[in-house]
Amino acid sequence: MLTSQARRFGDALVDRHVVSRDLVESALDTASRTGQPFPDVIGSVADIPSADIAAAWAAALSVDYVDFSTEVIHPEAAGALPENLCRQYRAVPVRQAEGGLLVAFDLPLDAKGVQAVADALQAAGGIDLVVGVSETEGIDAALAASFSGAEPTTGASALAEPAAELYRLFERVLEM
Repeated sequence: MLTSQARRFGDALVDRHVVSRDLVESALDTASRTGQPFPDVIGSVADIPSADIAAAWAAALSVDYVDFSTEVIHPEAAGALPENLCRQYRAVPVRQAEGGLLVAFDLPLDAKGVQAVADALQAAGGIDLVVGVSETEGIDAALAASFSGAEPTTGASALAEPAAELYRLFERVLEM
């Protein structure tokens, strides 16, 4: 992790009121002296919730943080990528964003997965990818909600009853 990324990671944790500025500075100094990655150092001295770690990674990588406890997966986004690709790379299409389709990925970010999703979106109509990250629990829940928690489907059964899925998603939005 570059020093500037480590600083953005730490700043995000301070902004979220998870750790103090002094703790971040001390951890940055320790990481610099020992050569250990900053996230490992800060994680060893503070109990940081996974959502805050994901938000800090988003800040460090200059990508969007997707909080699935508040973010609603838009039905048109959910159908933009094949289920098997989403499950393979733990990627969840979320919504249309400025510049393209926001897709949340699990951490650590997999460059091959990001490239595969970007390629699939380009092949599906020239849609640009806007990269987001979320914590593992959020990705798990979003994949289950997007694909009814079932194993990937293929063939004609993958296209069966799209209206029923839209109604289910609509009902979920109304419950929120």
